[in-house]
Amino acid sequence: SLITFNWFLAAFVDASPTQSMLRIWDCFLYEGRKVLYRCALGILKLYERNILQMLDTNAIMGYLKKLPKHIFDMDAVFNEAFVTFEPFPSRKELLKRHENHMQNVKARYDEEEKARAAIHAELQKKESLSKRRLIKTRTLSSNLLSETVTAHRKPVIWECGCAITDDEVWLGCGERQGAKVCVIKCEGEKLNLDVPHLDFPSRLCCMKTVRKDMVVLGTLDFTIHAVNSTTKYAFHTHAHMHTRTVNLLIENCYREEVWSVKVKDSVLDVVASEDDVNLFAGLADGTVAIIQANSYDPPPSSPLLIRIGMESVNCMVLTPDYELWCGS
Repeated sequence: SLITFNWFLAAFVDASPTQSMLRIWDCFLYEGRKVLYRCALGILKLYERNILQMLDTNAIMGYLKKLPKHIFDMDAVFNEAFVTFEPFPSRKELLKRHENHMQNVKARYDEEEKARAAIHAELQKKESLSKRRLIKTRTLSSNLLSETVTAHRKPVIWECGCAITDDEVWLGCGERQGAKVCVIKCEGEKLNLDVPHLDFPSRLCCMKTVRKDMVVLGTLDFTIHAVNSTTKYAFHTHAHMHTRTVNLLIENCYREEVWSVKVKDSVLDVVASEDDVNLFAGLADGTVAIIQANSYDPPPSSPLLIRIGMESVNCMVLTPDYELWCGS
């Protein structure tokens, strides 16, 4: 033990006052080494209440190390050691109790190991499932990349992306002279790819979901594009041969551009206010463009420009207090 090691190693010579040490040695020389063990138990029993009131491990360690130096009433210690503990268990009984205790500790350790192994197996299962999904996503991306390269004979790169819903992601695929948008939908463990007719004449720099039904994209050619991201449905009336009228629900995916506006420089980042009324665009010339984007109507052709600095505005964060933090 870290506490009683010095007590037993020097037989309380360095741990207790001289007169207390002489009392312990008197009994030690007469009855043998069992006295040291009994005196240690007597000290702990005498100050049991004080020790149990402490909750900090460091405080308990410090208290126990200094405890024997303040013991002068050896009669109280001997009373606890030789009267309170009577009948004192024999060495054989102590070994038996120790063995039973170790069995209980081992059984509890085995239970904890089983629980830990079950949790580890569950985490491994989830991690394996995530890896499979990731592999599928990478395979899907690689296939799309290969198809794009084969079709255009030009190098392409994934430039930006955003989450539209919990199971739908948009990715921007750029070339040297343009870019397109690819839509990936997750249905369980299955990934579906859709390539809508969303082509842009310039590379994409950023893509953000501004409204529940709108995505804003910033390009290198000084343009901000707003695209409808929802799936709309239209009812078509069909006349039945028995003069019955049947309404057919036909799904129409209107992933089309709603409006676009020109700014002074390349659009590097876009954020929107919580009410989706104002749109903030960080530009490469160090300015921030503020655009009203509260409807599908085209915003004003000349957005409000605020100079932030001489460096480009690469990223922005809009706090709930409506403070705009810009990074360059």
